[in-house]
Amino acid sequence: MTSNDKQGNILFIDLNERNMAVLVHSLFSSWMLSFLFEGQIFQQLAKEYNFASESIIILSSAAMFSGLLLGGFIIKSKLHAKRLFLYSYPLFIALSLIFFFSPSVLWTIGIITGSIVSGCCVAAWGFYPA
Repeated sequence: MTSNDKQGNILFIDLNERNMAVLVHSLFSSWMLSFLFEGQIFQQLAKEYNFASESIIILSSAAMFSGLLLGGFIIKSKLHAKRLFLYSYPLFIALSLIFFFSPSVLWTIGIITGSIVSGCCVAAWGFYPA
């Protein structure tokens, strides 16, 4: 993943398609774990607003499982997986913005929608071999 330049002895990262996919998916996974999958950021925000998050966490887990199953049936090629990643990551950024505001039904919709789509993304990750 890294190599040294022969002349200047400069360290740089070779960002081919596979390395870029690993980098982006790693960042996505850290976001998913901190918000959607009983994440500490979501838990602290819910605690800050005295928001009962137990029911949303159960719905989020069920939605994630549904997304994993759904993604396996919908995504049929590496091109479809790449398109899913390109279209869903801006959605995840927008969903994160919801949590800057006080709890509302948008929190529930955001968590469930994000969980379904992120489950599809995790299933689609299978098109990028190690």
